[in-house]
Amino acid sequence: MNPFQAALARITSGLNQYIATRPVALSNLYLANFLPPVSSTLAEIQTGSFRIVTEPAALTGVDSPYAKVGSLQMVDFNGRTFKITAEAKLNESLQDAMHARANAQILRAAQQGALALTGGSSPQAVYENFISRVVEDGLLLSIDYGEEVFRAQALAYGKIQVKDSKTGNGVDLDFSVPDDYKVSRTGTAAYDKASSAFWTDVQAARNKLRQEPMGITDPTTFAAIVSNDKNGIIVRSRVQLSSTVIRYELTQAAKTADGTTFNLGQQSLDVLKSVTITTYAGKGDAPDAPYFWPSGRLTFMRSSAREVELIDGQIVRGALGVTHIGPNTEAGQQSTRYVNIYVPQGAEYEVIGKASEDLMPYIEEARNLYLCKTELGA
Repeated sequence: MNPFQAALARITSGLNQYIATRPVALSNLYLANFLPPVSSTLAEIQTGSFRIVTEPAALTGVDSPYAKVGSLQMVDFNGRTFKITAEAKLNESLQDAMHARANAQILRAAQQGALALTGGSSPQAVYENFISRVVEDGLLLSIDYGEEVFRAQALAYGKIQVKDSKTGNGVDLDFSVPDDYKVSRTGTAAYDKASSAFWTDVQAARNKLRQEPMGITDPTTFAAIVSNDKNGIIVRSRVQLSSTVIRYELTQAAKTADGTTFNLGQQSLDVLKSVTITTYAGKGDAPDAPYFWPSGRLTFMRSSAREVELIDGQIVRGALGVTHIGPNTEAGQQSTRYVNIYVPQGAEYEVIGKASEDLMPYIEEARNLYLCKTELGA
C-alpha cells in the first residue's frame, strides 16, 4: 500500500462526521444568507404543521359576540428534496504530483527542524492533509456551489426549472410568485434603453413589498442600469462586502433647467428616487464556470427579518426561507452530505471521490420578492 492509500484508509472512517460539521462560508455563498441550509431528518419540507393567523382586534358593540380575529391554518406547501451529486477522479499523474508536493513539504520541514517525522506529524499526516483538501476544496465545495445555483434560481426566477445538461435530470418547482409581483422590460423600456422603466420598477417594488426594498443583481445588469444616462443615476456609496459582493446606494440626479437631461452633480429632491442594490459575482472555480446569478435579472426583497418554522420544530430567523437538507440514502438516512473516497478494485492507482446531497431551497412567502427581468444589449 502506497503512502497515499495508507493515508486514505486512515481518515476514511471518520469522513462522514467531518463532512456533517463543515460550516458553509456565507461570505463566499452570498445567497445562503437569505436561504440558509438547515438539516432535517425529513425527505419532505413543510413549514410548520400549523400557523396562527391573527388580524387586528375589531370594534364590537355592547352585548355582542366577540370579533373573530385568530385561527389556525395548515400550511399546504409540501415538496420532496432532490439530489445533487459530484464525482472526481485522481488518476496516477495527479497522485504523483501530490506525492511530489507532500515529499517536498516533508523535506523542507525536516531541514528546518520544524517537523518530527513520527506520530501525528508523520509523512502520513501530510498525505492526510492533501486528501482533506480534495474533500474540502473539491467535493464539498462542489456541493456548496450546487446549492447556490438552485438558491439563485429560486430568488431570481421565483421557481426552479432546470434540466441538467450532463445527466438529463430535471427539477420543476414553482414558488407561486403572484403575477403582479413580476415585470418584464423589453424594447425601449429595458433598463439600458431610452425609455428605461428602472425607477418605475423601484417604486412598484416599494409599493408591493410595503417597505424599502433591497435589490440584488449581477454586475453586468448593474453596469447597464448605471451607465444608461436616461436613468440619471448617482452612486452615493459603494461598500465591498466580500470579493464577490458589493453594495451600492443609488439615487436619481436632479433634472436640468429645461427638464430634458439630468444634472449628475445634484441629487433629486424626490427621496423615493433612491434604492440599495447589491451585486453578486459568485461563480464556480473553473475559468468558464457560469455565474450563479443570471444576467438580466433584478430581484427586490423585503429587508425585515423573517421567522421560518419547519415541521420538525426547527426555527430559522432573519431569512426569506431555507435550503432544506434532507436525509441521504448513502449516509444511512442521516441528514448530511455524503462523501466517499476509495480506490476502485482493479485500478489500484486511481482514487475516486464521490459526493451527494438531498436538498431543496424553499421560499417561505413568495410576496417577499418582486422579480424584474430586463433585456440587455442590442
